[in-house]
This record gives sequence, C-alpha cells and structure tokens, in this order.
Amino acid sequence: MSNLNKEDDDEDDEEETHPSVDFDPSYDEERLMDPMVLERESSAIGVLDDYLPADEESKRRRRPCLGIIGILLLVICSVTLASGLYVGMTQTKSKADGKGAAEEIVVDDDKERSDDESTPTSDKIQQINSVGTIQNGIFRALENHPLPSARIDVFGDSSMTKYSSCQILRDDITNAASILVNELIVKYSKATEISYYDLIGEEFSVPTTMDEESTSPIKDEKEDSYGTNNQVQGIDEADIVKSTADHAFAAYGDKLVVWNVTSGETCSITKVKTPLDRVASVKRLFPGVPNIRIESLLMKENRLIAIVGGYDSSSLGDRIFKTYNPSKMLVYDISTIPTDGTPLPLLTMKDLGGRYVDARLMGATGHVVSISDVDTFYHLERHFNRGQTNFEGLNRTEYITVATEYANSVILPSFVERMMKEMNDTGRKCENILKLSMFRTSDEEQGVPSVESLLGGFVQITSFDILYDFKLNLENHVWTNTTGSFVPSATDATVYANDDHLVLANKGYKYSSDSQGWQPCTFVMAFVLDDNSVNGISSTELLGYVLNQYSLDIWDGHLRIASTINAKWGCVEDDIDSSTRKRTGQNQCVWKFLEDTNNFVSVYKLQEGESLSMQRVGFLGNIGEEGERIESIRFMKEKAFIVTFKRTDPFYTIDMTNHSSPEIKGELKVTGFSNYLHPYDEEGDFIIGVGQDANEEGEMTGLQISLFNATNFTETSLLHRYNVEEENSQGISSSSAAQYDPKAFRFLPISKKLIIPSRINDSNHSK
Repeated sequence: MSNLNKEDDDEDDEEETHPSVDFDPSYDEERLMDPMVLERESSAIGVLDDYLPADEESKRRRRPCLGIIGILLLVICSVTLASGLYVGMTQTKSKADGKGAAEEIVVDDDKERSDDESTPTSDKIQQINSVGTIQNGIFRALENHPLPSARIDVFGDSSMTKYSSCQILRDDITNAASILVNELIVKYSKATEISYYDLIGEEFSVPTTMDEESTSPIKDEKEDSYGTNNQVQGIDEADIVKSTADHAFAAYGDKLVVWNVTSGETCSITKVKTPLDRVASVKRLFPGVPNIRIESLLMKENRLIAIVGGYDSSSLGDRIFKTYNPSKMLVYDISTIPTDGTPLPLLTMKDLGGRYVDARLMGATGHVVSISDVDTFYHLERHFNRGQTNFEGLNRTEYITVATEYANSVILPSFVERMMKEMNDTGRKCENILKLSMFRTSDEEQGVPSVESLLGGFVQITSFDILYDFKLNLENHVWTNTTGSFVPSATDATVYANDDHLVLANKGYKYSSDSQGWQPCTFVMAFVLDDNSVNGISSTELLGYVLNQYSLDIWDGHLRIASTINAKWGCVEDDIDSSTRKRTGQNQCVWKFLEDTNNFVSVYKLQEGESLSMQRVGFLGNIGEEGERIESIRFMKEKAFIVTFKRTDPFYTIDMTNHSSPEIKGELKVTGFSNYLHPYDEEGDFIIGVGQDANEEGEMTGLQISLFNATNFTETSLLHRYNVEEENSQGISSSSAAQYDPKAFRFLPISKKLIIPSRINDSNHSK
C-alpha cells in the first residue's frame, strides 16, 4: 500500500488504511450538531480454515481453526438512541354509538389554572388523547379539531398506486399537512411552558496478499476472496470492494483504489469529485465531522458505479426535503485500467435525492434506494408555538382561533406550494410517486393517538442501466427512472430483492382489538422489476418489526417474513380507591407488564397484475422461549433457520415446504447465540453461525464461530465451535463486524475458508 500512502503526503486529510463506510452520520454543518458517526467496518481481515468431517470418527476430532492474518482497530463512536416510552392508555368504546373514540385524558385534577388558561367552553380544545379516527381505511380528523375536514387514506391497496395527476397529489399533501397542524394546534393550546428550541428560526433539525499457497484441496479452480456476500444468488449487492479476474476495486474513504490481484501493485487511485470546498474547510475546523466518502460500489463489465455520501448540504437551504450529507452516484469507465496511479475516467454524476440506504444489481439493471427527511418542524411546527409574537397574550380559545386562521391563510398554502415546487425542481414527477398514506392501520374504527407516521420521510428508488452509452461531459442524460413514496421515518428502510421483485419494509403501528391496543407494525411494499423501472404490485402489514434484510425472502411466489414484538410495559388505569389515590398522588394510571416478547414467521402470497393487498396464507407464532427475541434468521427455499436468545441459544429449524403451515421441526439449545447465519452448502445441510458465546446467566463472553449440522432436520447438532479468546482468560472480550454487517462476512466454498474481521479487547488495550 506504499503507493496509496504517498498519494496523501501533501494532504491534510487523515489517512485511511482500511476500507470503511460511515452509515448515516446525520450532522448539520450549519448548526454544527453532534458529529458522532456510526462507522461500519466491513473489511475482511481474518481467515478461518474450516472443514466438514468426512466420517463419524473425524467428526469427533477437534482442532483450532482460526488463524488471524491481520488486525483491524474498529472505531466505534457512541450513538445516543432516544427511545420514547410508549404509554398504553386504556381505551374504551362509546357504548352509545359503538364508535372507538378514546376517552378524555385528565391532565391533573388538582393543578391550579391561571385565569387566562381556564378551560374554555369551545369543543375544539377538549383534552382528548386522540387526534382522529380510522374508519373504513381512511383517517379522519375529529369534528372538534381546528381543521375538521382533513382526511387521508391509511396504508393499504391504494398505497401502491401512482398519482394520475399533480392536483390529486397536491390535495393529499394539503390534507396530510392539515392533519399535522391539527395535532400541533391542540398540543400548543395546552402548553404552559415554551421550549427555546421551539422558537429557533433555523433548522435543527488494500489488504495484505498471502505468501503461502492456498490450503484448498482443489488447485485448478480460482476463488475470488474479494467477492460480495450476497443474500440472493445472482443478485449483486453494493459493497465497498468489487473485483474482476485481474483487478480489485476498493473504497478507502474518499478514494477509489484499484490494484492488481496477482502482484498486489496499485494501478489507479481516484479521489471522488468534491464539488464544494466548504466540506474540506469544515473537516479542518472540526475533525470529527464526516467527510465525503464512498459508501458502496456496483460493477458490471466495463462500468463501475461509486455511491458517494457526505456532500455538503448547506446549499439545500431551508428546503422541505432536507438531507444531511446527501449521496450521489458516480459512473466510471473501467474498460482500460491505468497502471501509473492516475484516476479512472468519470462518465457522469447523478444526485440520488437523499441519503443512500442500499442498492442491488440484476444483470445490467441497477436499483439504488435513498431516503430524505421531510422537515415539518421548520416549515410547520415552529409557526404554531405560542411563543411566536402573533400569539402573545392570547388565552387558549383565542390561540385556537388565531392559529387556525393563520394555518388556513398562510402556512398551509405556503407549505404545499413549496413542497410541490421542490418536487418539480428535483425531478420528482407526480406520476412517479406512490399515493400518500398514513402508516397506521386498524381493523375497526379506532381513535389514533398520534400522526407521527405522516410526512416523516421520502424514499426514492433510482433505477438505471449500468451499461448506458454515455459521452463524457454530456449533461442531462435521461438514463434513470425514479419511483418515490412518503414513509413514516427518514431513519428506517429495509431492502430485499430477488430476480423479479424489490421489497421495502417500513415501521409503523397497527391497532388490534385482540392485543394491547396499538402495536409496532411493519408495512411492506412489494415492487415488480420491469426493465429500468419498478412498479408497485402489492402491500401488506404485519405485527412486529423485522431484524434486517435476511428477515425477508421470496420463494415459489410467496413472501416469507420473520418479525419480533418486544416485551411491552404500559401505564394503565388502576383500581386504587380514592383515599389511596389522594395519599399517593396516583391520579391516572400505574405501570404494568402488558405483553411478553413474541416472534413470528408470516407467509404471504404475492399478488400479480393490479395493486392488491397480499393475502397471508401461513403463520407461525410463539417462536422462542419467554423473553427471547430473534437474533438471526436465514431462509433457504423450503427451510428456515432462526436463532433466539435471552440466556441460551435455541437454534430452530423450520419446515417451510407447506406455505400455509410452517412448522418448527428441531430445536437445539446451546450457550450464546449467533447474530448471522450462513449456509455452508447449497442445500442448507450445514449452517455457519457468527455471534457471541455466553455463560449460563446469558452474559456474553466473546466472539464465537459455530458450525451446525442440519442434515437431520428434526435433530440438529453443534458440529464444531471456536471461541476466539483463550480458555479461562480474564478481562478479555471479542467481537466481529460480521455479527451485524453481512458484508464483512466472506466464505469461500471451494477452499472452505471463512474470512471475517475481529476485535479483541482486554483491560489494557485492543487488538
């Protein structure tokens, strides 16, 4: 790597000696918010010479099998996750009319109110815990709300259809914004204190080559150790390393490095294009702030695409569609590889309309998923804070009146017009956008406690032909197609794809009368891949959240999904007598354990033709013991393997042959757990697991690699296990990026080698 190091002698940027990718750094360069970065390390630096015993005698042999050929220091920055406690208030149906409107919330029976804040007689400011109701697939604002005519479809059949006109889209945006404003006015009408932040006028918003010969028993076949660990065979996933028979391409920060796989010599170094100098100046002043970096690569024949993130977002100003560190797609010509270190020729660049999420390549057709924030705070919420000058001195009744008029005459028209203009200016065509809907559903008429799932984010799928005939410096290429959809959040989107379909999974909520009220729910959108575009065909929702992309799988025309509902505590109305209430101050509710963790596998029939809801044809629940959640999942045609964990690692084998009746066939209890499962062979008779060992109390003790024997599906066994640290070692812990990032996992099926990174810690230092 000497050539690479020389390239940076005169630069201020800190050298990056290992490939790495920063995921979703989310910082605001204007306001210099917290620059902490979650860095994903996915370089393959350890080698495992694994083996499969040929007979029963050899099965009993045990030998150490992990040889570390490189050490990588993982830089793990702390990420503070703000988790809100869900307060499950007991909801009752009106006995008079059968409607599911929620009861009034008593804020505090004993709290004194000031004269100007006394409870008004107007129905518009009743203290209710519902912001609207869902009935027959439509969310409707309450009649006593400031904007009572607002309504929007909830997630369902219509959510997969595209708009036929911009006027219909405009109407839906107006309704969605009105629903948000309703909640804001009601919230601020109750406010007695004003947060400083509510008044702010600005947004916050090249590896070492092996000298020794391969130990592979097959000498005449070449294996590509730089290849990508793809979930579905034949579907190439974006990764930070790609290769041909002669060259390897790797992302090192903002550099694309090419070297000869035989000699190890560096051929080319390309520093990705930086259109603005401001990013470099920000990095010099604040070294912790992320810089431009290559997030992933896609490659086909003579084309290489680098997906690059970290571009300066200050030029976005106060846009509604706001993305911190937006991503671009850079297309390079690799028909001829330089040998003198010069950069690859750049053919064109393309804005991805948001922050990169994931990408797939099917043949020559690529699909990149990106997501952007929808800034409703700056453009809606802050305008209704009671600390604004136009609300000074108003009591609650007066505030409601003035705020409603202000919304109708100024804020809503401005918001809608601006959003429509931004979509037009950024190429988001109305006819390519799926119908806006609320990611909350209910099987019966029900009051809705919050509308946070409206206008939270916007996801975009950019489809393209990677072999498109470009001409250098020719702008305005029409070589991509986009499909977009409003989603509940800009921080979450799970992507799965096979030859014919692309599936997006988003988080939301569903009300179920046979469970504890509103439950976490995954909303699934299935698209059919048609040339260089995607078209929505079907949708569904299921209880619980998915773990990652391996929780989804399509086989034999059916979508299989594994999900988990976490244990739930809630504040429920208690039965304490009035004297006890007065003495203890318990005026409303007490915290109780409501529901245990539960894990499911659901099977849906994919619909063809017109957009339809997927029909669930099979279901398997209660997977795992009390308190256990899914830690890893792998579908393989008619088989599924699931690991759950709390104190032990039940390794489940599930028969998926009958779509309508998935069935647990085997359960193996061992200590520890596996975060990632990978097939050793194409039939799934042997499964590799990477995870953590644990003691009998469930305390993790370090990185472990397991080999499970599933040839007898009903009686699986642990064939071999290797723990990284030495036996009886004290104060030592270990882990691997492969536990949580499958791209860091590389198994060579011919030589039976496993390549993963590892990190070993003791009380004094890390390895």
